[in-house]
Amino acid sequence: MNLRLNELKSVVRQTKDELAFCNEMKRIFGPALTGRGMSALSRNASYLAEVARLERTQIPEPKIHILMKCIKHEDPEVRRLIARLLPERFTRELVDDADDGVQLVLERKLLDEDKEKKV
Repeated sequence: MNLRLNELKSVVRQTKDELAFCNEMKRIFGPALTGRGMSALSRNASYLAEVARLERTQIPEPKIHILMKCIKHEDPEVRRLIARLLPERFTRELVDDADDGVQLVLERKLLDEDKEKKV
């Protein structure tokens, strides 16, 4: 396990970004959010965000700079949650995502915005 300094810096940076992301999700969704690890936390947060969308309740605004650091995360659950929480102008990087779930979230978001404009 011979890590070079640059590799170690990269691992530390990624860990800090993931910890900041998890803390931000806990700040937004509060004690209702449970789970360990980014995948479980993101799955539960996506569920809570979807419930809030369907009930038309407001959730606190996420800190965009924290979400943008994880926008290229390898886990599709994390990218789906980011697509759900980010304003549309920041989701350009996710438009060509390989995961169908991310594409579905973006399409649903556009449909919701169209419905709101018509009403």
